[in-house]
Formats: sequence, structure tokens, C-alpha cells
Amino acid sequence: MTPLNASVIIYGAAQADDVTRVSEVLSALDVTARVRIAPLTADPRVSSVVLASLPTRMLFDNMAGQGDVAGQIQSLVQRITEPGDGRVPALLLLQDTETGIQIFLAATLPEAAYRSLPEVDLIRFTFGPVHFDAAAGEWKSLFDQPAT
Repeated sequence: MTPLNASVIIYGAAQADDVTRVSEVLSALDVTARVRIAPLTADPRVSSVVLASLPTRMLFDNMAGQGDVAGQIQSLVQRITEPGDGRVPALLLLQDTETGIQIFLAATLPEAAYRSLPEVDLIRFTFGPVHFDAAAGEWKSLFDQPAT
């Protein structure tokens, strides 16, 4: 497994235990994270937005070496976005350091999203973030169609 570094910013109503939780979740995947907290305009639907910038392809390759990649991605998302103390869930944006594309992740995604994410070729997109379109069953950019 290749050790990875990540820069993580938690925007919003984050607490010290959020920083610890995010660091521990990523550490379990052999990712050393520098976690910072920044203010975010209040939105009652979201407690915070977690932006993690790292090489996603290497992260998924590391996960593949440990088995069920989809299950590990789902666990990562749930453990980071669900504070577990009655607070409103957070949103997770993974920003790929190779392409700059951000991937929008939430605990409410269907299993198909987690299964298909490691196969998404982010270089296809000009702009992000990308999100899972459940109706189409695929990852799409919010602002553009994949480059051809």
C-alpha cells in the first residue's frame, strides 16, 4: 500500500471530534491528513462540508489491495459524513489532485454509486464537481458533459 498525504478542510460547524474522526478514518487507509476548519455560511441541511484533496486513483488502488473497494468507500463516506451525535450530516468532496475534479459524496448515495466510482475516469470531465445521477446510473459533472 502506498502511503498518501491529504489536505482536508472542514467548512462549517465542525468540532474538535470532527477533526479527530476525519483524521482517524483517513489514517486507517494509510492517508496522512492535515485537517483544518474554516467557516461556512450556515445551511440547516448540512452541518459542514469536508473537502479532502488527495490522489483518488492511488486511494482506490490502495483500497483494492485490502478487498471490497465499494464497501471501503461507503464506510469512508459514512464515517466522515455522519457525526453520530444527532447533528445534521456533513457532505464530502474528494478533490483529485491529478485532475482537480471534485467528487460529491454523501451517505445517501445508492450502492451502485460506490461500486462504480473506482472505475470513473475523471480525465473525461472538464469541470466538476461530479455527482452520481441515480436515474441514469452514472457519475456526471454538474457543469459539463464528459469531454470526448
